[in-house]
Amino acid sequence: MLSAGGGVSEQNRTYRIYETIHLVGEVVFAYILPGVAVSMCSESIRTSSALTDTRRLDDVNSSTPTTIIRTAALAHIRDRKLIQTRSVGKTAFYMAGGKIDPGETPEQALHREIREELDVDLVDGTVTFLDVFEAHAFGHSADTGLHMSCYLAEMAGDPHPTSEIAEFRYFTLSEYAAMDEVAPGSLKVFHRLASMDLID
Repeated sequence: MLSAGGGVSEQNRTYRIYETIHLVGEVVFAYILPGVAVSMCSESIRTSSALTDTRRLDDVNSSTPTTIIRTAALAHIRDRKLIQTRSVGKTAFYMAGGKIDPGETPEQALHREIREELDVDLVDGTVTFLDVFEAHAFGHSADTGLHMSCYLAEMAGDPHPTSEIAEFRYFTLSEYAAMDEVAPGSLKVFHRLASMDLID
């Protein structure tokens, strides 16, 4: 996979090939056929702090995920800071966006999720694919992976949290990394954007 900078994404990894894959809602359940290898991408996976220290990125891909959650996320930058949202009833901040519904493309899911979460549309012509980010799915079991298609885009107006979002904030990399709870997928996006000199 090519990154936004034109290089090969460091998130590409080699996993065992899956014998069968069943799509149930937005989650892919895969059954592993031992002994055969295939190159594939899985995304930012968020893990429960009781199971995994979310602050250690080297632990994110320590085991092959058997369940993949596929999402679309918005990397919206304002004043060199990246937007993050906190859902009602949650304490951690995540990338704005959400799960891809059956039959949707990642970009279609992105537009829908941003309207549902932040009550704002994205400006036509500004939506640009950044990369796919993979990690352990924060808040899920250790064998659950996140496959996050991430896009840069401009908003057509000011965002306003809807009933499912408690709040949103814009963070620098150091501000987000200092939070008590850090989603591995979000942190990977922060590092990528900082490396591109788009955020502080």
